[in-house]
Amino acid sequence: MTDHSPIHSDVANENINVCVDSRQYRLLLVDDEPNVINALKRVFRQESYEILEAYSGTDALELLSQQEPIDLVISDFLMPGMNGAELLKQIKQLYPETIRIMLTGHSDTSAVMSAVNEGAVYKFILKPWQDDDLRLTVALAFEQQELLERNRELLETTEKQRKELETLSRLTVTNRSQLALMLHKRGRLDDQQMEALNNELQQKKEPVLKLILEKKLVDEKDIRDILSQDFMFDEVNLSMFEVDPAVASLLPRTFCDRNLVVPLKVEGRRLTLALADPMDEGLLEDLRFSSGLEIHEVMASMASIKDKIAEIYGENQSQISLKVMEEMVSTIDPFESIEQVIEDEDDSPLDELLRETETPQAVRLANAIIVEAVRQGVSDIHVQPRSKSLVVRYRVDGLLKDKFHIPLSISSSLTSRIKVMAKLNIAERRRPQDGRITIKTPINVVDLRISTLPTVNGEKIVMRILDRNASIRQLSDLGFGEQDMKRVEALTHEPQGIVLVTGPTGSGKTNTLYSLLNHNAS
Repeated sequence: MTDHSPIHSDVANENINVCVDSRQYRLLLVDDEPNVINALKRVFRQESYEILEAYSGTDALELLSQQEPIDLVISDFLMPGMNGAELLKQIKQLYPETIRIMLTGHSDTSAVMSAVNEGAVYKFILKPWQDDDLRLTVALAFEQQELLERNRELLETTEKQRKELETLSRLTVTNRSQLALMLHKRGRLDDQQMEALNNELQQKKEPVLKLILEKKLVDEKDIRDILSQDFMFDEVNLSMFEVDPAVASLLPRTFCDRNLVVPLKVEGRRLTLALADPMDEGLLEDLRFSSGLEIHEVMASMASIKDKIAEIYGENQSQISLKVMEEMVSTIDPFESIEQVIEDEDDSPLDELLRETETPQAVRLANAIIVEAVRQGVSDIHVQPRSKSLVVRYRVDGLLKDKFHIPLSISSSLTSRIKVMAKLNIAERRRPQDGRITIKTPINVVDLRISTLPTVNGEKIVMRILDRNASIRQLSDLGFGEQDMKRVEALTHEPQGIVLVTGPTGSGKTNTLYSLLNHNAS
């Protein structure tokens, strides 16, 4: 006899089929028909979920209020009294962290879509459902929930570290600058201004120069004139300096921002440092101690130092990253991308995949893609699945361009054919694999390095073409301009030195180096 009690629980203890997390998730199944709930329980019989049941919307809300948090609710649409859409809208308001799925066999989906559009439901599944789709949807939803929790923890940790760094930066302001005292001796600051300045320095821990300029006690240009004429500090034009990244890494950006300094160059054991206030002896002593270098201080305006900091360190990405992460974790339902994963999931048996690889269509297509790439001098072939088609892209002279668009109906057989040629495991589609192919084309013999990578839309394949018979090109065949050719040829006559060749994948770096080595070789 079927148990029609409104609420009871059942815990499945069998082995995990889809691994999503070590902790036990709690599912609530809501339907007015006991046989539907029993069928849903059978879908998850191999999962280590705690299954709760409710036979109406009212019972479900009562259960949610009494039990510890429930991770996911699967509700039918048509139920007496409160329908599924109304139930899930209330759950969203009361328990926004709970994932919500709706089942419906109702032909009029307007009410269901209304709930989806309002954000109460992130996915609805039509009856009769496919067990694998439903099981995978729930597993992926839990993975997304775990990612959301980790992102929140990361956001909290990042914010805490940012505050600690700001506190540390404030502490590094030593307030041992002699600038205010020097201006006072020269009559540019009176006793009252000095007293107010000292009081504020005790509270704010800001650089002396910054407070003087904020209060407009002395003009910055006048200060620099005094420092230059009376104290012989060199004033530099920061736009003339190209700062090496290794030099920039000597001081963190936050330190430079707080203390209005910027490193410029290192010569031997001497670090040239631009300061807005070169009379801050406390700061200079700390830098000598921490860096182990001699400090050569030069002077620059506060505005130019800030511009140089932005130039060498880039925009302040910490705030940008925090905002992006905040937007991401503040979204209650970030699970819309699950739909595409389920649609593209391919669980074909191994023998069927093997048969597909031998179909004339798959063989001809794979051969045509490779032969055409060799004919055009392509360096890389990308076979990339998208939502509506499989795109074959060729990289020529460093530029990646779309070449063919292949229907999804034959994409599986094509990728399986390439994997068979590379002696890869065609049944493994969830992990990256690497292999090699040696092919004799009507043009020449080439080696292909194959890499596969699972993506949201299916397996992506990248093939790197290595021509065995490729000859070393002459420098004149590489496409250098007239002036550049003269410079390159001059380099080849130098007895020693370094030539740095850079560029994107397939742009000709290796060919250039071999041509340089071969030029005038004796």
